[in-house]
Amino acid sequence: MTRLTQEVFDYFAEPKSRSNVWSRQRLEIKQGLLAFTGSFVEELRLLELGLEASSSDHYPSLWNGKCVDRQWIFFSRGKEARRTVEEVIDRDRTLSAPIADPTPCVRNVFLALDLNAGSIGVAVYLHWKAWVDRDNFMKRLDVPRERERWLEILRALPEEYLIKIDGMDPLRAVDVTGELLDGMLETFRSVSGFFSTGLFIPKEQILTLGEDVWGVLKVAFMLLVPVYEFVAWSPDSDFISMGDRQKAAEEKKLELARQHEMDLEAFKAQKEKEKIERKQRRRELVEKRKDIDGAWAVVREKERRERAALKEPVPAPAQVKP
Repeated sequence: MTRLTQEVFDYFAEPKSRSNVWSRQRLEIKQGLLAFTGSFVEELRLLELGLEASSSDHYPSLWNGKCVDRQWIFFSRGKEARRTVEEVIDRDRTLSAPIADPTPCVRNVFLALDLNAGSIGVAVYLHWKAWVDRDNFMKRLDVPRERERWLEILRALPEEYLIKIDGMDPLRAVDVTGELLDGMLETFRSVSGFFSTGLFIPKEQILTLGEDVWGVLKVAFMLLVPVYEFVAWSPDSDFISMGDRQKAAEEKKLELARQHEMDLEAFKAQKEKEKIERKQRRRELVEKRKDIDGAWAVVREKERRERAALKEPVPAPAQVKP
């Protein structure tokens, strides 16, 4: 297993995080993290959550803004399930949105390992843009029975586990009350960032733990499965009438397809019209050229006759006989 030393963390700090020179070292770290998560992926599969593993780039790229400030190992819904969610999410997205945001991770809740310059963590991450999971989660919390269940899940976590929301100080999961939860959700709405629940171990503590850190992280993955299950939308946990949204998304696709077909037909008709107009202009130019050539022929013939007339010999005077 990859030994987490000070040098490992340095690869994700400035200036190394922006340099391709250190990509090979980061690749080795990434492979070590994948080997670690692969050691218990079968246990996750047995939970029948339909999770698939993926990872972030270990080199500066569009995905990470040309800065490898962290290495992610994701566990999120599989390809087919992800398509169901993203078709609804993409319904109102512009063409430029996927270019600005090429990764699907912010459109789905995910359970992930995150190694960065200052810490390593295992957490469930919900981004504001993952609005299917987000809306379902927040609607679910409006149901008193479900709200209490969420608080019970948080209280069951060890004291070291935190809830982090961009824009506010971390809060221990076991300390969350209904009133605190309301404030956290309001902050989540206002900052539109990540809502993260999990274990975040500072670098200094990791260096002290040594090899024992891997056992702690594996336990964290298992303890956070109920958090993922509660936050993630699924057909069995549908609080937002996803069927209606899927139907609307399908209708939108059909509408776009019809509009595309109409635009294509209009484009073809315009091109055919332009083609006919070009042919007509060519015919007119040919006829005009014929008229011009005919006029020039008359002029040239007249000039030829005039020149010929000038060259005719003068008749000799008649001879008078004596």
